[in-house]
Amino acid sequence: MSYQTRTGGAGFAVIAFILGLVGLVFPFLPFLSGRRGLLGLPFGVLGIVLAIVGCTGQRRAKPLAIVALVLCALVLAIALVMLGGFYHYAG
Repeated sequence: MSYQTRTGGAGFAVIAFILGLVGLVFPFLPFLSGRRGLLGLPFGVLGIVLAIVGCTGQRRAKPLAIVALVLCALVLAIALVMLGGFYHYAG
């Protein structure tokens, strides 16, 4: 009788990666005006949370979760830079 350890799926990592990609694209869409940097913030924060969950425990897609974590951190950095530039020139 063999005992297998059950590993988690790749769902959290995949969702975090998709959120990172969407959050990276939204601030650069030309038809959105005003505070475009705000659009990336929710995607980046939620993606980081899901990527951290995807990195914990025994999961199959840890490398994808790490890539998603880096991507979502990049989304947050770009959003903060865009917001800083907006408030610098607007204020």
